[in-house]
Amino acid sequence: MNHLIESPVECDSYRELTARDHRESRRVPDPMLQRLGLGHLAALDADFLGYTSDLARRFGDRVFYRVGLVPTYQFTHPEQIQEVLVTKSKSFRKTDRLRRVLGRVLGNSLLLNEGESWSRQRALLQPIFNPQRLFDYANPIVRRADELAARGVGREVNIATEMSRLTLLTTAEAVFGVDLSDVAEQFVAEVATLQESTYPDFTVRSNKLGELIGPQRSKVSQSIHFLRGVVDAIVDGSVGRSRHDSDGCAGKLGRLANSATRKMTRQQARDEITIVLAGGAGTTATALSWATYLLAKHSDAQQLVSDEVDRVLSGRLPSGDDCRSFEFTQMVLNESMRLFPPAYTTSRQAICSVEIGGCQLTAGSQVHLLPYITHRDARWFDEPHEFRPERFAASAKHKIPRFAFIPFGAGPRACIGGGLAMMTGVLVLATILRRCGLELASGQGEPALDPKISLHPKGGIRLRLTPRKCSKL
Repeated sequence: MNHLIESPVECDSYRELTARDHRESRRVPDPMLQRLGLGHLAALDADFLGYTSDLARRFGDRVFYRVGLVPTYQFTHPEQIQEVLVTKSKSFRKTDRLRRVLGRVLGNSLLLNEGESWSRQRALLQPIFNPQRLFDYANPIVRRADELAARGVGREVNIATEMSRLTLLTTAEAVFGVDLSDVAEQFVAEVATLQESTYPDFTVRSNKLGELIGPQRSKVSQSIHFLRGVVDAIVDGSVGRSRHDSDGCAGKLGRLANSATRKMTRQQARDEITIVLAGGAGTTATALSWATYLLAKHSDAQQLVSDEVDRVLSGRLPSGDDCRSFEFTQMVLNESMRLFPPAYTTSRQAICSVEIGGCQLTAGSQVHLLPYITHRDARWFDEPHEFRPERFAASAKHKIPRFAFIPFGAGPRACIGGGLAMMTGVLVLATILRRCGLELASGQGEPALDPKISLHPKGGIRLRLTPRKCSKL
């Protein structure tokens, strides 16, 4: 079933679609100031995931409504996702809102850049994330994860906080060759402040005036100032170099930023380092938080991971070469990102007239793609709300449509660090479960969803790390 929600003010694309397909419109009246579409606006602002999920249940894969005066389309079918992100990707760019809000923190980084400048920047950064290079980053990931396991065994921890610190430290050391231990807690706290304070600017109530005079403005400025100070120290080489840095230099990106060729300006280097540390590491931390929660909740799956770890490692620490052998661990991580995709929504803005899923979009139209909804669609996943890692087994995953599972996006703008994130997740889970078991802390129920820049568990997740009885340590 595919219907469009008709805003009280019809747009040309809706009339054209109705005439062409001879479908009767389904009118959902706005409860507030109908001609401005403020009913949809308020509902999205109050519960974005709940409201968009309800629209998909009631009206299908393609939904049209106005948010204020902006024509807005919600697409959740894999074929529509493919059109927006792959086959017709040149008809779209990142939204003005995203560039305006995140630009304060991330500048003109790869996430926000566009056009030929983006292509040049992607080519410069690609060698850092080349699959053949990733195993070079494994040692600091494993060492830091083992330190977390050793420190936490027998204790109750907020695993979301621990994973944020862990992924920051491992990314800083693996990619940049620096040790951020002295500033890790504050760095994580400042990123959390930015998530909390910046998110309202992403909501549909956002406006430029609110961004300038909002009560969180000074707090945001302080957090940005701190992050920039840390990044400047990395670029300048004045931050503590990791004693484990075998290269004797500040990592691959540091060499790019300081090389004689000067292909990357200092400002661009700052922007790229910031997105790798604050963005990429944060996304990996969120994925690991949900994965450890699901393993703690499902003891049978946890036992299978533990058995696999014991079988592959025989008591030693893992290495990058072991990643391919952790087949079930990879399945667990994929299933976790299916249920709780860190990048739960992707937005685009049409730069020209383009047809998507039978809808004729005009330039300036906003598009919401919603992996959270697509990943939980019963057409693509049996028992979609159940935790079933086996659906990603080699013998079964061919049943999943190509664009029904997109944890790292798709197309030319797919996440450049997806491979590093996946390797980090697998190595961290294997290293922790080599030493520890995972149990839900007393009173820890189903975490509430907290959709900020990524899909966090509200208030974190409290787990108890128990000694492994069957470990071969």
